[in-house]
Amino acid sequence: MKKFIVLLSLIIFSCEDSKDENNQVNILKIVNPVSGETVSENVNIVVEYEGDKTMSIVRYIFNDELFTDVNNYPFVYTWNTFEWTNGSYYLYAIGYFNEQDSILSNTVSGQIYNELPADPLVVFDNSAFPPYDYGYKYSVRTENKDCGNGPEPYPYLTFTAAIKNIGGQTAYNVKVSLTISVTSNINTNLTFGETKDFGTVAANESKGLSFDNRFKSMCQYGPYSVQNFSEINISEIVANITWN
Repeated sequence: MKKFIVLLSLIIFSCEDSKDENNQVNILKIVNPVSGETVSENVNIVVEYEGDKTMSIVRYIFNDELFTDVNNYPFVYTWNTFEWTNGSYYLYAIGYFNEQDSILSNTVSGQIYNELPADPLVVFDNSAFPPYDYGYKYSVRTENKDCGNGPEPYPYLTFTAAIKNIGGQTAYNVKVSLTISVTSNINTNLTFGETKDFGTVAANESKGLSFDNRFKSMCQYGPYSVQNFSEINISEIVANITWN
């Protein structure tokens, strides 16, 4: 059994040094990777900050799309380049001191190149749902459900995931398990989890499936209106892809 685990914790500017009201220079710089180099496999994205403020979040922007937010110092993110197509890329970061105060990093650019493995390697298909490049998307809908007091509208969170076998051999019995931690705008903490069987995925084949209303029925959370779930913060997604 082979396993591939992804941990995903969900504005564009250009890079300049900035000064605060005390004329203090603040500099945010991506020091790894460096421009002009070819990256492969797992790469640590590393930033350095020079200044007198406290940074709370670093947002990485990849090819003009949100890549990921990192909220723990020293804001290092391990980038699995196997999830991306070979070719050119550029990357920069935005460091946030608070919602109104941020700083922009330099931009680095280079090439992604990985030798495709002879064995199966199943990853998220990041080209499936542009422009977000996550390999998944979600939506909220309502459905009348009788949880003991007669039919009432309950919200459902629907995920669709897409995977791709980038290896040279067929992968059999492919399964994808998703565990999602969610906070809605009614401050309800929800955790959903489900495993889907994607079956056989041939070399270079892509497949997509919906994780549709098989997450918890939400009866235990009450018949909230769908508006209460219109603003969702997905704090963490753990995706476990296995095959043999």
